[in-house]
Amino acid sequence: MYFKDIVGQEHLKRSLISMVERNHVSHALLFAGPKGSGNLALSLAFGAYLLCRAPGKTDRCGECPNCKQLDGLAHPDLHFSFPYIVKRPKITTSESFQRDFLDSLKANPYMSLKEWELKIAGANKQCIITVDESSDILKKLSLKSFAGGYKIMVIWMPEKMHASASNKLLKTLEEPNPKTVIFLVTEKPDELLPTIVSRTQLVKCDPLSD
Repeated sequence: MYFKDIVGQEHLKRSLISMVERNHVSHALLFAGPKGSGNLALSLAFGAYLLCRAPGKTDRCGECPNCKQLDGLAHPDLHFSFPYIVKRPKITTSESFQRDFLDSLKANPYMSLKEWELKIAGANKQCIITVDESSDILKKLSLKSFAGGYKIMVIWMPEKMHASASNKLLKTLEEPNPKTVIFLVTEKPDELLPTIVSRTQLVKCDPLSD
Protein backbone atom coordinates (compact mmCIF):
# COMPACT_ATOMS: atom_id res chain seq x y z
CA MET A 1 0.00 0.00 0.00
CA TYR A 2 1.22 3.48 -0.89
CA PHE A 3 0.09 6.84 0.45
CA LYS A 4 -0.93 7.72 -3.11
CA ASP A 5 -3.44 4.85 -3.03
CA ILE A 6 -5.27 6.27 0.01
CA VAL A 7 -8.47 8.17 -0.72
CA GLY A 8 -8.41 11.56 1.02
CA GLN A 9 -6.85 11.95 4.51
CA GLU A 10 -4.18 14.25 3.07
CA HIS A 11 -3.50 15.99 6.39
CA LEU A 12 -2.92 12.63 8.08
CA LYS A 13 -0.49 11.52 5.38
CA ARG A 14 1.54 14.70 5.88
CA SER A 15 1.42 14.30 9.66
CA LEU A 16 2.62 10.69 9.56
CA ILE A 17 5.48 11.49 7.19
CA SER A 18 6.43 14.40 9.44
CA MET A 19 6.76 11.98 12.37
CA VAL A 20 9.42 10.08 10.43
CA GLU A 21 11.22 13.23 9.31
CA ARG A 22 11.37 14.46 12.91
CA ASN A 23 12.38 11.00 14.17
CA HIS A 24 9.39 11.12 16.47
CA VAL A 25 7.44 7.97 15.59
CA SER A 26 5.25 6.85 18.47
CA HIS A 27 5.64 3.24 19.58
CA ALA A 28 1.86 2.73 19.55
CA LEU A 29 -0.60 4.43 17.19
CA LEU A 30 -4.39 4.20 17.35
CA PHE A 31 -5.84 4.51 13.84
CA ALA A 32 -9.46 5.24 14.74
CA GLY A 33 -12.14 5.83 12.12
CA PRO A 34 -15.56 4.62 10.99
CA LYS A 35 -16.17 1.99 8.35
CA GLY A 36 -14.92 3.21 4.98
CA SER A 37 -12.58 5.86 6.40
CA GLY A 38 -9.54 3.93 5.20
CA ASN A 39 -7.87 3.64 8.60
CA LEU A 40 -6.55 0.14 7.84
CA ALA A 41 -5.25 1.18 4.42
CA LEU A 42 -3.60 4.24 5.97
CA SER A 43 -1.89 2.16 8.64
CA LEU A 44 -0.56 -0.19 5.95
CA ALA A 45 0.80 2.70 3.90
CA PHE A 46 2.53 4.16 6.95
CA GLY A 47 3.95 0.80 7.99
CA ALA A 48 5.34 0.32 4.49
CA TYR A 49 6.80 3.83 4.56
CA LEU A 50 8.63 3.01 7.81
CA LEU A 51 10.05 -0.19 6.34
CA CYS A 52 11.14 1.38 3.03
CA ARG A 53 14.92 1.80 2.72
CA ALA A 54 14.71 5.05 0.75
CA PRO A 55 11.42 6.83 1.55
CA GLY A 56 10.69 10.05 -0.32
CA LYS A 57 9.01 13.26 0.76
CA THR A 58 5.51 12.00 -0.04
CA ASP A 59 5.72 8.21 -0.33
CA ARG A 60 7.95 5.14 -0.18
CA CYS A 61 10.35 4.55 -3.05
CA GLY A 62 8.70 1.43 -4.50
CA GLU A 63 12.04 0.16 -5.79
CA CYS A 64 14.09 -1.12 -2.85
CA PRO A 65 14.01 -4.83 -1.87
CA ASN A 66 11.80 -4.01 1.12
CA CYS A 67 9.25 -2.26 -1.09
CA LYS A 68 9.16 -5.22 -3.47
CA GLN A 69 8.24 -7.47 -0.54
CA LEU A 70 5.76 -4.94 0.81
CA ASP A 71 3.93 -4.81 -2.52
CA GLY A 72 2.87 -8.37 -1.79
CA LEU A 73 2.45 -7.83 1.98
CA ALA A 74 5.27 -10.33 2.40
CA HIS A 75 7.83 -8.38 4.42
CA PRO A 76 9.00 -10.49 7.40
CA ASP A 77 8.92 -7.49 9.78
CA LEU A 78 5.28 -6.65 9.04
CA HIS A 79 2.93 -8.71 11.22
CA PHE A 80 -0.85 -8.86 11.45
CA SER A 81 -3.32 -9.76 14.16
CA PHE A 82 -7.08 -9.77 13.62
CA PRO A 83 -10.34 -11.35 14.80
CA TYR A 84 -10.79 -15.02 13.95
CA ILE A 85 -12.89 -18.10 14.73
CA VAL A 86 -11.62 -20.21 17.62
CA LYS A 87 -11.82 -23.96 17.06
CA ARG A 88 -10.26 -25.76 19.98
CA PRO A 89 -7.96 -27.55 20.39
CA LYS A 90 -6.28 -26.82 17.04
CA ILE A 91 -7.12 -23.19 16.21
CA THR A 92 -6.53 -20.75 19.07
CA THR A 93 -4.68 -17.93 17.27
CA SER A 94 -4.98 -16.09 13.95
CA GLU A 95 -2.06 -18.02 12.43
CA SER A 96 -4.32 -20.45 10.57
CA PHE A 97 -6.09 -17.54 8.85
CA GLN A 98 -3.08 -15.43 7.88
CA ARG A 99 -3.10 -16.42 4.19
CA ASP A 100 -6.85 -15.72 3.87
CA PHE A 101 -6.45 -12.39 5.63
CA LEU A 102 -3.57 -11.24 3.42
CA ASP A 103 -5.41 -12.29 0.27
CA SER A 104 -8.49 -10.36 1.42
CA LEU A 105 -6.38 -7.35 2.32
CA LYS A 106 -4.66 -7.28 -1.06
CA ALA A 107 -8.03 -7.53 -2.81
CA ASN A 108 -9.67 -4.83 -0.66
CA PRO A 109 -7.73 -2.85 1.98
CA TYR A 110 -11.04 -1.14 2.82
CA MET A 111 -12.76 -4.39 3.78
CA SER A 112 -15.18 -4.43 6.71
CA LEU A 113 -15.26 -6.77 9.66
CA LYS A 114 -18.55 -8.24 8.41
CA GLU A 115 -16.99 -9.04 5.03
CA TRP A 116 -14.10 -10.77 6.79
CA GLU A 117 -16.42 -12.75 9.07
CA LEU A 118 -18.51 -13.92 6.14
CA LYS A 119 -15.37 -15.09 4.36
CA ILE A 120 -14.00 -17.27 7.14
CA ALA A 121 -16.98 -18.05 9.33
CA GLY A 122 -20.19 -17.64 7.35
CA ALA A 123 -23.37 -15.96 8.54
CA ASN A 124 -24.34 -15.64 12.20
CA LYS A 125 -20.83 -16.13 13.55
CA GLN A 126 -18.60 -13.50 15.11
CA CYS A 127 -14.82 -13.47 15.27
CA ILE A 128 -12.84 -12.63 18.41
CA ILE A 129 -9.26 -12.09 19.60
CA THR A 130 -8.29 -14.26 22.56
CA VAL A 131 -5.56 -14.22 25.17
CA ASP A 132 -3.75 -16.93 23.17
CA GLU A 133 -3.47 -14.43 20.32
CA SER A 134 -2.01 -11.82 22.68
CA SER A 135 0.65 -14.34 23.71
CA ASP A 136 1.44 -14.94 20.04
CA ILE A 137 1.71 -11.17 19.44
CA LEU A 138 4.18 -10.83 22.29
CA LYS A 139 6.21 -13.75 20.96
CA LYS A 140 6.47 -12.18 17.49
CA LEU A 141 7.42 -8.79 18.91
CA SER A 142 10.15 -10.34 21.06
CA LEU A 143 12.03 -11.53 17.97
CA LYS A 144 14.74 -9.42 16.36
CA SER A 145 13.95 -7.45 13.24
CA PHE A 146 14.70 -9.53 10.16
CA ALA A 147 15.85 -6.56 8.06
CA GLY A 148 17.44 -4.63 10.91
CA GLY A 149 14.94 -1.76 10.89
CA TYR A 150 11.45 -1.33 12.26
CA LYS A 151 9.27 -4.22 13.36
CA ILE A 152 5.56 -3.52 12.92
CA MET A 153 2.47 -5.22 14.33
CA VAL A 154 -0.92 -4.24 12.90
CA ILE A 155 -3.78 -5.24 15.20
CA TRP A 156 -7.04 -4.88 13.27
CA MET A 157 -10.29 -4.47 15.21
CA PRO A 158 -8.76 -4.58 18.72
CA GLU A 159 -12.25 -3.90 20.09
CA LYS A 160 -12.87 -7.63 19.48
CA MET A 161 -10.27 -8.51 22.12
CA HIS A 162 -11.29 -10.10 25.38
CA ALA A 163 -10.35 -7.93 28.36
CA SER A 164 -7.76 -10.52 29.40
CA ALA A 165 -6.17 -10.34 25.95
CA SER A 166 -5.99 -6.54 26.11
CA ASN A 167 -4.49 -6.55 29.59
CA LYS A 168 -1.77 -8.93 28.47
CA LEU A 169 -0.56 -6.31 25.96
CA LEU A 170 -0.43 -3.35 28.34
CA LYS A 171 3.22 -3.58 29.33
CA THR A 172 4.36 -4.00 25.73
CA LEU A 173 2.24 -1.02 24.62
CA GLU A 174 3.87 1.07 27.33
CA GLU A 175 7.45 -0.17 26.97
CA PRO A 176 8.00 -1.94 23.64
CA ASN A 177 11.36 -3.09 22.36
CA PRO A 178 13.35 -0.50 20.39
CA LYS A 179 12.20 0.04 16.79
CA THR A 180 8.95 -1.81 17.53
CA VAL A 181 5.74 -0.08 16.45
CA ILE A 182 2.21 -1.29 17.15
CA PHE A 183 -0.78 -0.07 15.15
CA LEU A 184 -4.25 -0.54 16.63
CA VAL A 185 -6.81 -0.11 13.83
CA THR A 186 -10.31 0.35 15.22
CA GLU A 187 -13.80 1.44 14.21
CA LYS A 188 -14.98 1.63 17.83
CA PRO A 189 -12.31 3.20 20.07
CA ASP A 190 -14.90 3.69 22.82
CA GLU A 191 -15.03 -0.09 23.24
CA LEU A 192 -11.30 -0.34 24.00
CA LEU A 193 -10.01 -0.39 27.56
CA PRO A 194 -9.06 3.13 28.73
CA THR A 195 -5.68 1.74 29.75
CA ILE A 196 -5.09 0.68 26.13
CA VAL A 197 -6.16 4.02 24.67
CA SER A 198 -4.01 5.99 27.12
CA ARG A 199 -0.88 4.18 25.89
CA THR A 200 -1.39 5.12 22.24
CA GLN A 201 -1.17 8.19 20.03
CA LEU A 202 -4.45 8.88 18.25
CA VAL A 203 -4.59 9.07 14.46
CA LYS A 204 -8.19 10.13 13.89
CA CYS A 205 -9.47 9.13 10.46
CA ASP A 206 -12.56 11.19 9.71
CA PRO A 207 -15.32 9.90 7.41
CA LEU A 208 -14.68 10.60 3.75
CA SER A 209 -16.75 13.29 2.05
CA ASP A 210 -18.99 12.37 -0.89
